[in-house]
Amino acid sequence: MGTWVISLIFLLVASLFPATAQAYTAEEAHQIYLEAVSLSDAGKHGQAYSLIKPVAEAGFAEAQHLMGYMHGQGEGVAENPAKAVEWLEAG
Repeated sequence: MGTWVISLIFLLVASLFPATAQAYTAEEAHQIYLEAVSLSDAGKHGQAYSLIKPVAEAGFAEAQHLMGYMHGQGEGVAENPAKAVEWLEAG
C-alpha cells in the first residue's frame, strides 16, 4: 500500500472527528474580548471568564492577558497567581 493511500485513509478518519479548538478571526476574537471586558466591568466576572476562556485557549494575546488578570484578581475564577503568570506569559 502506498504512502499516499495511508495518508488518504488517515485524513478520512481524522475528518470524522470534529476539531476541539474553536477557530476565530482576529476581528471575532477582539469583539469577544471587548464583550468580556464589558461584562467584567459590570461585575459579571463568571460570564466574562466563560466567554473569554476559549478565545484565550485559541491563542489570542488580548484574551490571554485578560485571563491572566482574572486569575490574578480572582475575578470569575479562584485567585491563582501561578495561573495568572502562565496566562500573562502566554500573551
